[in-house]
Amino acid sequence: MTSNTITTNIKAGDYVTFPYRHNTSLQLTGYIVTVLEHTSMVDISEMESFFQLGIDGRQVVRYE
Repeated sequence: MTSNTITTNIKAGDYVTFPYRHNTSLQLTGYIVTVLEHTSMVDISEMESFFQLGIDGRQVVRYE
């Protein structure tokens, strides 16, 4: 399984850009909702195109 990577110095409310796990050429941008030990929940619903892409408005992003 490929993991998405983002910086580990993040907190709730920060905006991040990360590759979509099913298509790494697609870059998603959203804000951190929850920070856990090696994952974060990112809300991408503010992106104008997220609905047209047919993906969930919240994405789990794994980082090391």
